[in-house]
Amino acid sequence: MRKILQNVSGGGLLLAGMGTIPVAAQQGQISMHGGDTPSMGNMVSHAQHREPMSEMSTVTDKRITVSLPLTLREHMLANMREHLETINVILIALNDGKFDEAARLAESKLGMSSLGLHGAKRTGRYMPEGMRRAGLALHKAATRFALKAQEEDLPGSYRALEEITATCVACHTAYRVR
Repeated sequence: MRKILQNVSGGGLLLAGMGTIPVAAQQGQISMHGGDTPSMGNMVSHAQHREPMSEMSTVTDKRITVSLPLTLREHMLANMREHLETINVILIALNDGKFDEAARLAESKLGMSSLGLHGAKRTGRYMPEGMRRAGLALHKAATRFALKAQEEDLPGSYRALEEITATCVACHTAYRVR
């Protein structure tokens, strides 16, 4: 399996070659299993291996807080919910063998051509550099997925989709908006 995230010495993560993302999780400040303190790479590894994370109700939230104006925060959160919904519809399309539909959805709703739709320039200026890189990595991964889906390669499509969701997991583990 391809390595989506890699620990970088000096306090960050390298996300699919897109740059370093500083995270409290890497220093063991985010716990998944009570006393266990896995690195961000291990958390993404859990997502890649389809293992559900344990209940996190007793975990102190040590993510980096990103302050946004209220309207931009609501806009960003709505975009993320739409991204999740799109991934769900893509999974349904793949299951039904509708590769062209999956590719179209990925590119139009998540891929590089969707940046204007999401107001990336407007919200990007409020994001830390690592968060911006993670967002760009998501959009690039979605475009790569769309290209793979057009080839009607189901295993390759699922591997490319894993890159999208691993990017989501990494960013949501590292950051929260307020």
